[in-house]
Amino acid sequence: MKRYPAYKDSGVEWIGEIPEHWDSWRIKSIVKNCVNGLWGDDLKGDDGDVVCVRVADFQYNSLCVSNNNFTIRNIPIDQQNGKILAPSDLLVEKSGGGEKQPVGRVVKYGRPEKAVCSNFIAKITTDNKKVDSVFSLYYFSDIYAKRVNTRSIKQTTGIQNLDFYAYSTEKMPIPSKEEQQSIANFLDHKTRLIDILIEKKQKQIELLQEQRTGIINHAVTKGLNHNVKMKETGIEWLGEVPEHWKTAKLGYYISILSGYAFPSTDFTQNASDNRLLRGINVGVSEIRWDDTVYWKREKDDCYDRFELKAGTLVAGMDRPWIKKGVRVAIISEIDLPCLLLQRVVAINTSKDLVKEYLYRILSSQLFIDYFTPSTTGVSVPHISPEQICNFKIPLPPFNEQQYIVTFLNRETTKLENLIDININIIEQLQEYRTTLISEVVTGKIDVREEVIP
Repeated sequence: MKRYPAYKDSGVEWIGEIPEHWDSWRIKSIVKNCVNGLWGDDLKGDDGDVVCVRVADFQYNSLCVSNNNFTIRNIPIDQQNGKILAPSDLLVEKSGGGEKQPVGRVVKYGRPEKAVCSNFIAKITTDNKKVDSVFSLYYFSDIYAKRVNTRSIKQTTGIQNLDFYAYSTEKMPIPSKEEQQSIANFLDHKTRLIDILIEKKQKQIELLQEQRTGIINHAVTKGLNHNVKMKETGIEWLGEVPEHWKTAKLGYYISILSGYAFPSTDFTQNASDNRLLRGINVGVSEIRWDDTVYWKREKDDCYDRFELKAGTLVAGMDRPWIKKGVRVAIISEIDLPCLLLQRVVAINTSKDLVKEYLYRILSSQLFIDYFTPSTTGVSVPHISPEQICNFKIPLPPFNEQQYIVTFLNRETTKLENLIDININIIEQLQEYRTTLISEVVTGKIDVREEVIP
C-alpha cells in the first residue's frame, strides 16, 4: 500500500505526521451530543419496557453491539426522550473498566431494535455534516488501542470513570467527508476478512479442545484396552467401566485443605512478600499471576500449613468450570512461595492414587456432570470440599493409572501444541487488524484508490 504524496506535522506526538491536505480537529468539534444512559426499573409490561444496552453487550473485536439476550428494562416514555439509540450512534463505556481493560471503549450501536443504553454508557451522536460515524468509530478504536483514553480517566474509588469533556479535547486527524467514507469502506472490508479468518481459527481451537476432552474422558472411564470386558457401575453419569476397575468415593484417597481467610485489608502489592493464591489465579490447567496480591509473613505467624508445595493439586471452588474447562491446576516451582486463600482448595493424594491421574479426572467432563445437578439454576456455581470427597471416581490399578497418565500426556500435548499455534495466529491477526486501523485513520497509508469488491 502506498503513502500519501506529502505530509505535515499533526502537532500531536502519538499521531505523528498526517497527509498535507488533512485537518486536525478536537473530538468535541465533531460530536453533536453526548448523552448519559440510564438503568430504569424492572419490567412492568407497559410501553416503557425497552431494550437497555449494557457494557456486557459490547463486542470489542468487531466494534459493535452483540445481538444475543438483550436486557429489557422499564423506562417511562417521558424519560426516553433524547435517550433512544439510532443505528449510527456510537456508545462509549464511561464507567467500569479495570487495569487490563481501562474504561473508554467505543462501539457502534448498529441495531434495528428500539433501545437505550445503561447508566455506565453514554450515547455519542456525531455531526454527519463533518464526519462519517464509522470513520470516527475506527479512530476511537485507535485511541483506545494506544491508551490515549487513560489520560481522561478519573478514579476516586474502585471504579474508573471517563471524563468525556477531557477526552473530547483530544485531537483527531480529519480528511474530507468523501475520503472518510473511502477509509471506512476499506476498513470495513479488510477487518471483515480478518474477522472471518479469526473465526475460523477459533472454531479450529474449539474442535481441538473437544478432541482433547474426548480423549481424556474415554481414557479415565474406559481405559486404553478396547477389548477389555466392561461392567455397569450403576452411576448414571459414569456408565460402564472396565470390569477390573473399582469405583469409590474420592475422599478415601485424598486429603483436602481449604484456604485461609486472609483479611483483604492487609493484602499488599509488595512483590517481595508471599503471593496469595486466590480463585482468580486458578485457571484451566494453569496458574495465572497476572492479577496478584501479596501477604507479608511474620515469624511464627502460624500460616505454615497454608504454604503450598510444588506438585500440589489446587481447584477453584467458585465457578469451578468455565467454557474452556475445569479450573484445576498443579502448583509448580515457579509459583512458589504462595499461600492458599479461602475458596481455593489444595488436594494431595494417597499412595493408591496417582496425582496426575486424579488431575485428569478432575479436568474431565465426569467432574462437571457430577456437579451439574446441584449447581443448575445458580448464577455463580459453588462447590464444597465435602462434595469433592463424595465424588465417585473410576479407579484402575496403580500401574494402569500411570500408563493412562503417560498416554494422556503424550496425546494432549500434541493437541495443546496445535491449539497454541492457532492462538498465536489469532493474536497476530488481531495485532495486524489494530495496526491496519491505526495506519489508515492517521493517514500513514493512502487507500483512496483501493478497489473494494
